[in-house]
Amino acid sequence: MLLAFAGAAFAQELDREAEYRQSAAVLARYPDVPIVLDTPALAPGRSAFTSQAEMEAYLAALKARVPGLVLGSLGRSAQGRDIPYLIFTKEGVTDPAAVVALGRPILWFIGFQHGNEPAGGEAMLALAARLADGKLAPYLDRVTVVVVPRANPDGAAAFTRTTGSGADLNRDHLLLTLPESTALHAKFVALPPDVVVDAHEFSVANRWLQKFAVLEASDAMLLYATHPMVHPALTALADGLFKPALEAAWQAHGLTSFWYHTTSYRPDDKLVSMGGNAPGIARNAFGLMGAVSFLIETRGVGVGMQAFQRRVATHVLAAEALIATAAEDPRRLHDTVREARRASAAARDDLVVAQRLAVAPVELPMIDPQTARDRPTSVAFQESRAITATENRARSAGYVLLGDARRRR
Repeated sequence: MLLAFAGAAFAQELDREAEYRQSAAVLARYPDVPIVLDTPALAPGRSAFTSQAEMEAYLAALKARVPGLVLGSLGRSAQGRDIPYLIFTKEGVTDPAAVVALGRPILWFIGFQHGNEPAGGEAMLALAARLADGKLAPYLDRVTVVVVPRANPDGAAAFTRTTGSGADLNRDHLLLTLPESTALHAKFVALPPDVVVDAHEFSVANRWLQKFAVLEASDAMLLYATHPMVHPALTALADGLFKPALEAAWQAHGLTSFWYHTTSYRPDDKLVSMGGNAPGIARNAFGLMGAVSFLIETRGVGVGMQAFQRRVATHVLAAEALIATAAEDPRRLHDTVREARRASAAARDDLVVAQRLAVAPVELPMIDPQTARDRPTSVAFQESRAITATENRARSAGYVLLGDARRRR
């Protein structure tokens, strides 16, 4: 099992090591989005992603321009790098208890859980600027926004998927064994989220080229929490309220989207799967905490800085659409989330501990790697929203903590 895990982790890094250069025809299909984004890596003539020092300087300058903005630190990474966060309220409230007392929905936006997926982190900087002194500021009398630009600063510095300790941060939101996940969840306790957006990027070529001789076509992929114990009222908000708003915002700017999906690194395995239902995956863990939770990914892993502005803009437009949608009826959102949490805490039905996912043929939006023409590709698709429970267990009545037990840090 350890060898298999190590092999998979190594394979995930191939997206960066064997950088794929898209053809001129393909790049012509993905031009810049006509919105202004002023961040370090999007400066004219830039050929490198934003560094940790540049990010910190950018946030400090933003704070200097907007004194009411809250700029703090979640803590330090395994290698000692800072993990900054920002809180945006109309009043410039600094104390978390006072922020909660405002009674507004709290929306969290998190970038760079995977260090080789930079567009999400860059988009968080652009989002912060637009919230601080741009067109999004008027929403802050109805919602509170928390932004974490770089959840995995060690991975970002090394441009690797994993943290400085070699772990996948995106899979550590149940056990909380890493300093990065522990720091994030400590702030969740202080500022309980109503909505969480986890910003990532997906592979453009790699396995898709190897297995199906095509490239991914979609600008964005999305998926909400799919663990079977997530309260259905949260799923209804995600699917019925927020997902249409996301898709409309993208379509208005000529951007395309599809359900998030992936495939293994085995060349003979042609199964394509939605994101999994494991409770430790960020998307599911946030949903189990009682928040509307979205994974949003853009078309970027393995292609360097190609079409980078478009990738960043795709995330920014998604964030803006979610904020605007939440602000339309903040009381409904806030009350629905609170009631879902109360109902989940009071529930006494059995827990689903194992499940089977349905598999059906699906046509994926793909393109030819040379001509960029559409090449829809039919695959066997494992659907994580279509679940059959295969094993349940009764809820525990309580837990015994032994006197010599030590809290894991």
